[in-house]
Formats: sequence, structure tokens, C-alpha cells
Amino acid sequence: MIIAAVSIAAAATLAGAGAYVADRSAPNATTLQLAYERETARGDKRHDANLQIMSSECSADRPGSFVCWIRFISRSDPAQRLYFDAISVSKRSGEWRLESGLCKS
Repeated sequence: MIIAAVSIAAAATLAGAGAYVADRSAPNATTLQLAYERETARGDKRHDANLQIMSSECSADRPGSFVCWIRFISRSDPAQRLYFDAISVSKRSGEWRLESGLCKS
């Protein structure tokens, strides 16, 4: 059995070559779902209460702010079609907030 170890420098090189390297401070699909639900709770009619974020990949935009590529479904859609969007989130007052994307202008 061969076990490969990748150094931080090698990981950074791979990231520059297009490989995805997770940022531990980045929000995940669960935290993005909570941010979306907070926006929905504020009463914006453009938000779908049945939206479910399935997965996400985020990259740092600036300190405390990320741009994320998400895949989501609407639980009310019988076909459960998969949709994609790019969103921007930032961490303010200890919670993630949706800045743009998913019906937020």
C-alpha cells in the first residue's frame, strides 16, 4: 500500500493548477442553508422556503467573505431538479449572511 503525503506548499501549487483545496474557515452547505433561511425569515417574497442546498464549494473573496458555487433543489419540485448558483456570503456579528445570489440583489 502506498500512502501519499502532500505538503502545504504542494497543495497550494495544486490549488493554483485548478485543484480544489478546502478552506477550513469557509462556510459549508449547512451554514449556507442557515444564511438563506435567515433571509427567508425576513419576509422577502423572492425566497423559496423549500430551497435545499445540497453542496457547496467556496473560495475566499476577502477576509470574512467568500464566493460560493452551490448546487440546490426545491423540495416542492416533484422532479427534484438540480440547480446551480454562485453566491457571495460574509460573516458579520458571528453569523454568515447572504450578500448576493439566490434571489438577493
